[in-house]
Amino acid sequence: MRASIRVRLIFSVVLLALASAVRAQAPNAPNAIDTQGLRVGRWTEYFDSLHTEVADRMAARYYRVITYLAGIPIGMTTDYYLSNGAVRWTGQLRSVRPDVAIGAVATFYENGVESSFGWMENGLLEGPWTFQDEEGAIIAEGNYATGLREGTWMVQSEEQVAGGK
Repeated sequence: MRASIRVRLIFSVVLLALASAVRAQAPNAPNAIDTQGLRVGRWTEYFDSLHTEVADRMAARYYRVITYLAGIPIGMTTDYYLSNGAVRWTGQLRSVRPDVAIGAVATFYENGVESSFGWMENGLLEGPWTFQDEEGAIIAEGNYATGLREGTWMVQSEEQVAGGK
């Protein structure tokens, strides 16, 4: 019994060390501010599970790599899970706080499998969307118009589909 507890303790310490090492892999960026107080250049931002930006990266669940020009996001933005560095979200943002996505957007589970893929227009789901479960099986497919479901949908699991019924 005592050996089993010792093995579990050693295993826990090793897992904690590995988790700390993975968390340390988040890139550091200059996070520069211009003379008008606007964000410029490449930034690494940290967020908690409620999507609130946090200064303490140990309180974060994921991080974002984003580039700004005069306070406006430019190019592709990617969010990563801190636990393993896997992509969480990728797309283009027109603005932040609140995030307003435009164009193609993909979300991913922590295991790296795509969760959803579709289009955003002014922060609203638009056009065809596909949703997958954590193994990659399609659980729903259909169209959105200005953020609301439209037309006929193929649905396997209602609770995992954005926009409700």
